[in-house]
Amino acid sequence: MIGSFITTLKPLKPLKVLIVGAGPSGLTAAVELSRMGLLPDLVDKKEYPSSLSRAVGILPATMQLLEPSNVAYEIEKQSIVVHKIKFHKNSELIAEVLVNLFSEKFFNMYALAQDKTESILADKFQEYGGSIAYKTEVTDLQQKENKVFVKLNNEIRPYDIVIGADGTKSIVRECAGIEFLGYELADDWSIADVYTDDSMTNTDFKVFLKKKNKAAIMVPLEKHRVRIISNTENALDEVPLDMPINKIKRTGKFKIEVKQAERYSKGRVFLVGDAAHSHSPVGGRGMNLGIADAADLANKIVNGGLDQYHIDRYLAGEKIIKFTEKARKTVLSGNRFKKELIFFFLVMISKSKILNKIFIRRLLTI
Repeated sequence: MIGSFITTLKPLKPLKVLIVGAGPSGLTAAVELSRMGLLPDLVDKKEYPSSLSRAVGILPATMQLLEPSNVAYEIEKQSIVVHKIKFHKNSELIAEVLVNLFSEKFFNMYALAQDKTESILADKFQEYGGSIAYKTEVTDLQQKENKVFVKLNNEIRPYDIVIGADGTKSIVRECAGIEFLGYELADDWSIADVYTDDSMTNTDFKVFLKKKNKAAIMVPLEKHRVRIISNTENALDEVPLDMPINKIKRTGKFKIEVKQAERYSKGRVFLVGDAAHSHSPVGGRGMNLGIADAADLANKIVNGGLDQYHIDRYLAGEKIIKFTEKARKTVLSGNRFKKELIFFFLVMISKSKILNKIFIRRLLTI
């Protein structure tokens, strides 16, 4: 399937770049490349932009990466700034931790549905002169003669660089012969996007730690719309509050893969986002990590340093996977003593301004 690979690559100008996948990572790569004067081809096998939301939280470092294109300001305008994280022991509120405590620019937790984030990025890409080719699927690619020959809807096209931003089941990764190493968690997780009333859609992030190892998280997405995620089969059943539901936009079950590509690059093929790494949603790092991959890769394509891309981003991904797994195992522990210890520390954090600031700064910057 693959021809000979080039182990190192120096940027050549002009370059012909293909981005596969128009999610947040692929769109960020497209926006950043076009902002720096290199307009890529962007394709996606979907028929049209998704109206569904997977990722929600946008962190300060991501906003800083998206500031040069002014995307950050549009996200800031449309998103909800989380004011508090409310921790519950079953239905009992035990701790309120303040979030927007800092004066630094963008140093907040922003909540915005992924489809809204994608729409903002797509509009910016079009503003730079780009377009998204939907209903365009990659079925094969081969590397030879310093080119990547990609089969798109039965048409073979040559490219200098191909960026795989096509998710955990990445065809780009598969065709490049890059292993996706790790494991799948045994339990089903679930999500629900629902429309409710004002009492449920304020600026608070709600965490419900329940008996045994059950938990649910409720995040505001927009006025009257919230996202619920749980490590159980039915997220709606795990919210121990009287929540009036006006409309269910989406519910679903999914498995979590904790995996990382053995390499983020092979020859002229590069991976970003979920094509390169996958982990639990605890900590809200997935989309942010993918956007960071894409921004770094775009910069290296234009300004040099592509041979360093795998090393830099692999280490960043490895760090986040370790963090999210440690957080998942801690928060979802079925051990009663450990859970009571968590509750104790959360209460202490909520009562101390100093501890509150330390906790939130670490949460927003790791």
